[in-house]
Amino acid sequence: MSEADEDGGRELLDDEGRLFGLVNVVDLLVVLLVVAVVVAGAALLLSDSGEADTRQVTMDLGTQPDFVAEQISPGDSFEPEGTNDSVTITDVYRYEGEGGTNVIVRATVRGTTIEPQNSDETPTFQFRGQELQIGQSLALQTSNYSVEGQLTQIQRSGESLPTREAMFTMQTTVPADTADAVAVGDTYEVGGQTIAEITSVQQFPNATNGERTLRIGVSAQAIDRGGLEFGDTPLRVGNTVPFQTDEYQLTGEIRRRGTNTIETAERPFIAQSTVPADVVEDIDVGDEYRFNNETLVRIESAAIYPSNSADQRRVILGLSVLSSEEDGTIVFGDRELRTGQQLPIQTSEYSISATITRRGTNDLNTELRPFVVETNVPASVADDITAGDTYRLGGETVVRVESTTLYTTDQPDQRRAVLGVSALTREDDGTILFGNRELRLGQSLPIQTAEYDITGEIIRRGSTEAPGEPQTRTATLDVRNVRPEIAAAIEEGETEQIGEETLVEVLSKETAPADVILESESGEIFLRQHPRNLDVELDVSLQVRELEDGSVQFRGEPLRTGDTIVLELGQLRVNAQVTSLEE
Repeated sequence: MSEADEDGGRELLDDEGRLFGLVNVVDLLVVLLVVAVVVAGAALLLSDSGEADTRQVTMDLGTQPDFVAEQISPGDSFEPEGTNDSVTITDVYRYEGEGGTNVIVRATVRGTTIEPQNSDETPTFQFRGQELQIGQSLALQTSNYSVEGQLTQIQRSGESLPTREAMFTMQTTVPADTADAVAVGDTYEVGGQTIAEITSVQQFPNATNGERTLRIGVSAQAIDRGGLEFGDTPLRVGNTVPFQTDEYQLTGEIRRRGTNTIETAERPFIAQSTVPADVVEDIDVGDEYRFNNETLVRIESAAIYPSNSADQRRVILGLSVLSSEEDGTIVFGDRELRTGQQLPIQTSEYSISATITRRGTNDLNTELRPFVVETNVPASVADDITAGDTYRLGGETVVRVESTTLYTTDQPDQRRAVLGVSALTREDDGTILFGNRELRLGQSLPIQTAEYDITGEIIRRGSTEAPGEPQTRTATLDVRNVRPEIAAAIEEGETEQIGEETLVEVLSKETAPADVILESESGEIFLRQHPRNLDVELDVSLQVRELEDGSVQFRGEPLRTGDTIVLELGQLRVNAQVTSLEE
């Protein structure tokens, strides 16, 4: 057969099993199988049951090493091989965790929405051939890191995490060196991201241990997870949150939300303290307690009073205190400024602690108010008491003697002093106070000068005049069983004088033998006349004071029929009984 015949009449299969002498049958079958698989796969991907789609998810990546957390950034993408699916990070939130940095990301997941065969069923979204569900773990692999996180949200939209700026104030107590390192502008960095910044700070001393109380205003990046959280701590008053820099680390209790401004104002208070007498000399109006370049306490008014101890003084202070208000509570550093609370006051000259006695005012409302006091003093002391005497403390007059009246007593070396005085007092809710004692009738009032130290009992308020109206009363007095020479020494016209005032004047005198009572050996009682002694009956004029209730006082003491009084007539001193008193 010719070559032409051979070419035109080529067999279907030659001796070597090639189709038309060109392709091996086995090779052809393999090629056809591969093409069928590709076509089937394409048909599956492009069939009406699946469509490319996206979802926005939130993933909690848990705690990651710091060097990994710093690399996780928006734009990072994971594209699994052999699929068109992908995960692209769109937002990142980092916060401090135990052993590393906690990371939460928002991401766009590209996958496929699968339509169900049954129209009653809901379409499903698949990633890498598996349905995407909350709680499911999802891996992210990039050229720089490989992490895995749990899906906490799956949504159709929203590329950003629900983060926003949150403002709050917090309070903490730290050592002094830490407090000095804290400053406005300090930032809290986590994984290269600023999550909080200090916007205001205020220091107060902590009197108990020498540490400092800090009030800090913070602006922070918080995340909404069913409520605002800073890191994993809900932003609620009373919760504790961290703040740290390269220089310090601290935790503080949240005191206010919605503001990072530490709102302070000078508020008025009245406080009192008992201090050594030498310290009193250093306390002045205008003194300031300054700390960290701020005036915390300033003395606006002061009054000094005696105390129960001779070397101590009671100090009443009107103060302006730098404080803040939290939910209606006024606070100074770490303490609530309530009545009874202690408040420190420190200057270069002294350091004291005062007890708050009143809030809302620093006006002591001091005034010299009139009183009448009485007291029994030795005759030598009585001679030193004169009108114009002043009791001074801290350069101020606390008591001034306006008038003096001295009376005899039943003791020859004692005098009853009735003094009109002006006392430096203050009014608190209608109560008149001298230091911390209420000046009511019967209360004691001290008077100290270089010559004497006495205490008088208040018998009248609101006047320096003794109680009652001055009157002259006629009385009959009996001086009984005295020697004849004493009876003779009592003469008509004899007087008892207090200064220029006549207290007693003898108007008439009658004498008679003194009656004495004798008892016999048998027990019988006999009234007999004394062989020498005399009874003297005197009609006298008495200078008395009649009180509002009609009672009468003589020498500052009540006078009634039957009372015994002492007469000092010149050098003569006798006891006499009141037998009648003119009404």
